[in-house]
Amino acid sequence: MGTGSGKGSCAAAISLAGAIDGRRFRNTLRILLANLGDFDAATNAVSNDQLTLLDRWILERLHAVTKECVAAYDAYDFRKVFITLNQFCAVDLSALHVDITKDRLYCDAINSPRRRSAQTAMRQRIPRNAAMSGV
Repeated sequence: MGTGSGKGSCAAAISLAGAIDGRRFRNTLRILLANLGDFDAATNAVSNDQLTLLDRWILERLHAVTKECVAAYDAYDFRKVFITLNQFCAVDLSALHVDITKDRLYCDAINSPRRRSAQTAMRQRIPRNAAMSGV
């Protein structure tokens, strides 16, 4: 006779994983927003040809992720949307782009082209990330 206690443990683990992923996503967006405090897109944004290679790469990744998520939404494959966004936030944004750009965001002069490039890329990502995630 089974008590079904294994099912509760599995459900709790799945729920915990979802909560951790949700926190990771919110924290990534929080980091992006925190680095835009002195940034006005109308006056501080740099043109696409002035973006650094890293910033162009992250925007290209965002474009690919957006296409993938739109296709998944069209197919009602919400799990794929979640997995794609979670991977993008955890690896491409947090582990790579944010980590690599920390020095220019915190150490470069306020109006340095490298810092403004990173902020321009961050500013372009926020609305799209939030829209795709339903935040």
